[in-house]
Amino acid sequence: MFKKLSLKMKIMVLFLGYCLALVVLILSGVWSEREVRMDIEERMDTIIRSQIELKLKLTTDSLANSLGMIVKGLSEDIQIMMIDRAISKIRFEDDNSGYFFAYKDYTPIVLPVRPDLVGKSLYDVKDAQGVFYVRELKDTGLNQSKEGKFVYYVFSKPSPNGTIIDAPKVAYAQKIPNTNNLWIGTGVYIDNVENEAKTYSDIFVSAIAKNFLLAGLIVCGIFIVFIIPLVWSFYSDIVKSVRILQGNIVSFFEYLNYKV
Repeated sequence: MFKKLSLKMKIMVLFLGYCLALVVLILSGVWSEREVRMDIEERMDTIIRSQIELKLKLTTDSLANSLGMIVKGLSEDIQIMMIDRAISKIRFEDDNSGYFFAYKDYTPIVLPVRPDLVGKSLYDVKDAQGVFYVRELKDTGLNQSKEGKFVYYVFSKPSPNGTIIDAPKVAYAQKIPNTNNLWIGTGVYIDNVENEAKTYSDIFVSAIAKNFLLAGLIVCGIFIVFIIPLVWSFYSDIVKSVRILQGNIVSFFEYLNYKV
């Protein structure tokens, strides 16, 4: 098929082949960036979650032990009052969505974002996904392992504008020493974790994208500065040589005709 093409067409096909290869390279780079972004986000999410779980465990264990020493030997009513005073005003996270809560078995004694539930048994309460999170938190809190057991569920989240929304959450609970089944817990809303993971992944991907863009610009520059002129020069030299050859052949036959 290519034998039937003219020289000009063959060179055009070669040029278009270079162009197509460049386009494929760019598209593959864009696709690779997308895949890299997703992979980095997943890895960062895993790393940040493990760090947050460790932070929740260390903080809650430390606070539970401190409260246990403070309320040791006191009546339960006084213990509950002192625990309330100690943790009800604590807030953390950039959006102040982090807080501590405390329960007596399945009944909250301190629940800053839902004070209306204090004193009511939440044994039968489950989230939108069917998780009996109070049961799980109580069971893990009173029987916590050395590695730490965490509970994932959906719960009310205070937003910066003061409204309450439902959001996925990871929480950790620990028994308060020197009490009768009082336990304390805290958690972090997963959307905060996802946002943090996305922020870090954007930083990494942005650096990769800049390097890829620089490499792409270099390739394009080489293509424009060297490849296109080289192909054009090659084509021009061949055309010029063919024309000279044609002229010489014509002159030769004219010479023969003259001699004859």
